[in-house]
Amino acid sequence: MAEAYFVSAYVDMKEIVPSAALQILREGLQAYPTSSELLELARKDGIEVPTAPTSRKPLNPFDFGPAARPTAAEPEPEAPLAPVSGPRVWKPPRTASSALEVDAGDAGVRAFREAQKTHAVFAEAAPSDWSKARRSTEALHAEEHRLRAAGYQALQKCKALMHQRRLEFREELFRSPSSPDIATRVHDAAAAAANGGALESGVDGALRAEARWEGSPFWDAPGRWSAEGPGAQLKVLRAQSETDALPSRAKDLARTGPGSLHKVLSALARETEAAMQQLKSDSAQVLVLGGHGASAVAAARAGARHVFVFEPRRFVACAAREVLRRNLSPAEFGRCVVSEQLPAPPSVSGGIAWHLVVVELWTGGSAFSSGPLEALSQVAERACCGSTRGAVQRVVPAGLQVEVSLADGRLASVSGFDLSFMDSRYRGVSTQALHIADGQASEAHPTALKPVQLTDRAVAFELDLGAIANGKGLPSAGSSRALELKGCSSGRATLAAIAVRFQLAPGADFGSASLCYGQWLTGGLTIRAGEPVAGVSARLGFGNCWVDWDWASSEEAPFGYMVLSDWYFEMLRDGARHDLYDAALRAEIAAVRKRKGEKAPIRVLDVGSGDGILSMMALRAGASAVVGVEHVSSIARASEDIVRANRRSAAGPSAPLPSEEEAPLEVWCTDVRGVTPPEDEELKFDVLVSELMDASGLGENLVCLTEGARRRLCREGTAVIPARLRLSAVLCEVRMPDIAGTNMDAFWPLWPSEKTSETLWLGVDLDKGEGDFKVLTKPVELFTLELGVAQATDIPTKKPLHFEGMSAGRANFVVWWFETQLSTTDPSIVLTNAPKCVDGRHTATCWGQAAAEVHGEVAVEPGATVEVQMDIPFGDYQLRFRRPGATLRKAGSQANSAPDAPPGAKPYSEEFAQDWKAYNTVLKQDLPELIRAHPIGLAAGRADDFLGICAIQRCALAIAAQPRLFGVEPCTIARYVHALYAVGGEGRS
Repeated sequence: MAEAYFVSAYVDMKEIVPSAALQILREGLQAYPTSSELLELARKDGIEVPTAPTSRKPLNPFDFGPAARPTAAEPEPEAPLAPVSGPRVWKPPRTASSALEVDAGDAGVRAFREAQKTHAVFAEAAPSDWSKARRSTEALHAEEHRLRAAGYQALQKCKALMHQRRLEFREELFRSPSSPDIATRVHDAAAAAANGGALESGVDGALRAEARWEGSPFWDAPGRWSAEGPGAQLKVLRAQSETDALPSRAKDLARTGPGSLHKVLSALARETEAAMQQLKSDSAQVLVLGGHGASAVAAARAGARHVFVFEPRRFVACAAREVLRRNLSPAEFGRCVVSEQLPAPPSVSGGIAWHLVVVELWTGGSAFSSGPLEALSQVAERACCGSTRGAVQRVVPAGLQVEVSLADGRLASVSGFDLSFMDSRYRGVSTQALHIADGQASEAHPTALKPVQLTDRAVAFELDLGAIANGKGLPSAGSSRALELKGCSSGRATLAAIAVRFQLAPGADFGSASLCYGQWLTGGLTIRAGEPVAGVSARLGFGNCWVDWDWASSEEAPFGYMVLSDWYFEMLRDGARHDLYDAALRAEIAAVRKRKGEKAPIRVLDVGSGDGILSMMALRAGASAVVGVEHVSSIARASEDIVRANRRSAAGPSAPLPSEEEAPLEVWCTDVRGVTPPEDEELKFDVLVSELMDASGLGENLVCLTEGARRRLCREGTAVIPARLRLSAVLCEVRMPDIAGTNMDAFWPLWPSEKTSETLWLGVDLDKGEGDFKVLTKPVELFTLELGVAQATDIPTKKPLHFEGMSAGRANFVVWWFETQLSTTDPSIVLTNAPKCVDGRHTATCWGQAAAEVHGEVAVEPGATVEVQMDIPFGDYQLRFRRPGATLRKAGSQANSAPDAPPGAKPYSEEFAQDWKAYNTVLKQDLPELIRAHPIGLAAGRADDFLGICAIQRCALAIAAQPRLFGVEPCTIARYVHALYAVGGEGRS
């Protein structure tokens, strides 16, 4: 074993679990007593170096987890690894959930534990218990607040001992929770604060109402609100939104799959061209609301006399200006104006202010979050030149319909297991719109969220956009429409599917272009086939359309305290992943049984067990006992609940898992590197399984973790799943996809958005239609590793790659993927995330692919071989590629110069280069200074004002529920809420 393993493991663990890091360093020094690197680490940390190997008895793995740890003054006896009848089971005294039972013999800790249990019973009640707790929404809010505050008060009395003994508790239960009424509550509070004025004027009042509800006067002190409180929070988020808007728009434009914004914008641009031909006027005045540029280009090319583009975001406006500059002749460009302020028409002739208004202010998330309807209504207010008022002759699109249906989006059946507990525990903070497969789309990605429709569709709103542009027909802000829904299937509705269908021309059908998104209904409501659904309404507000319902009668507790990234749920929906791992586990467990005998115990170790599905598969495949190792305590506890819910003792005889007595499954909440090897051979494992893979194949430390776990914790010859890892790559010519013939290179510098920052790899997904990828070469193998044996040192740090050309082009990207042979017993079981355009033999997976820019473009010709140098600095798994002789360029190094254009494209204009420099100045200088000047929540934390901190969290949820109302980009507030409510340790986030 290379000493580099111990060095890397020690550095990784030092900040996470110090005691585990100490044990790793001691083991390393025993194996390599003369290692200069290990000795230097020991010297720096004041660790005594052993002079000779010492005999050690097996230690409890939980001594190195986040649970209670003994102190030097008060040692705790280790629980022995007690033998049991039949198979010997390695049973630690504390698992993920039992860590919450440790009270250290202190009455204060016991009282605190009881307070948290009482809170958890209320906030996470099962449906049978929740039906007894139902009451009014106000009473539910008050009870949750009381229990949360009581828990914190109990913690205050034992905090010193909890810290000293490092006792674990449920920190998430101290967060201000999300609830289903938040969008309505915030909108109505803003309307009340505005007192008949513009709704935007009430946003500060809405935030203050949310903060005051927590009951802390902390933010009432002069200056605190705007310096470190919710006022400062909103100021910072608005500033971040200015820089986030551009990469967010670029991401929307790069997606070309079913239901994408790209398809809507393409349809609008084509309809703009058709409308201009119908106008037959060389004096047409055209206004485009939204700075994507495609419709403006179509209007200018069709001969419009004036084209005005309104884009309120500064840097998106800069990109729109460059789109026009790159697509139009100088004369056409001279007739165009891009403005951050809504313009008045240059003239009014024949009673017409604007011959054509095109609405492009749609977004790929919740459709309305850039305020298209508000902007259109303002057109009517400003449709005058001097004292002469005019009308809008035509609007594209002419109208829209908002359809709503209720569906079940839970993970109720995943490879035969019920994982809906993950939805209950982690979906409650889903304030952001969910990407869902439109029921009318035929080519959804295999891992897309495809909710099961439970009701028919109801038209909530039908809007004539031409009437709105002329001052009529816009529903008042917050308009509510009762939905006449009827159940078509029985079940629990957990999601509202909202479809926005566009009518491109007057009299045309709705739905030739559409956007679809989902709103999670935390707690869920019962739907019965054939019966009407009462109490559900749709609201159309300031940049938002959402569903309101009687959440006080929800099926289960409707509070949310934690959030998981969308990729995690996408992974859980990956049927190909599950099926192949299941087949591999069955093959390897059967092989062990054949080798050891029918009645011999078979023990399986699941490294990075997460939600527990691979551990459950191992039990179902015949393992005698399974141990999952998961270092994120919240997910470890959730997996225990999932396992219990899938046992026959809880779910009945049809459940997939036998009882705990028949087939034990434990979850150790620790890092596998902190588990001490057992001396007893019978406690070692027969099969090791892990799915610690990201799109690059390397980023979750699969190589080191499987090698270390197999060598230290498993029997000789233990099967490892996956058994082998191979990385392969192709050279690609990549650029932004055109929109209806309009070149969108102006958005190229910000897609993928990771290009501007230090990152291990760029995430792309050719199977989802992201970006314009042209594969130029045949695949080339980067390297192959035998997992469980290979070490980090086996990954080449440099390697020349020789690609054989298939198509002519200039390669600016390398796209690579993994191929894992999951089983040595059955080598045909192979899991890969190769794009289907390269390897069509498999189903698309949740991972997508990894990509990196080629430093120095490479010209490729069919049949010719080109060389590319691969560099992998040891330990960081960052694959870098360059043309021979080219130098590697640091990410973000072009901040002060014009960015590189895509292959074959003309250079960016000097004006755009200056805009790019200004963008990076704001991003890398102005924003960090603003954030440093407003340390949000710092004063409340120093004052130990628990409810003051909860007020910060509550205001963040309020902004997330109505981002447009507060002038914040959805992606900005989603990232901020994720930082406040994430479970931590997600790996790919």
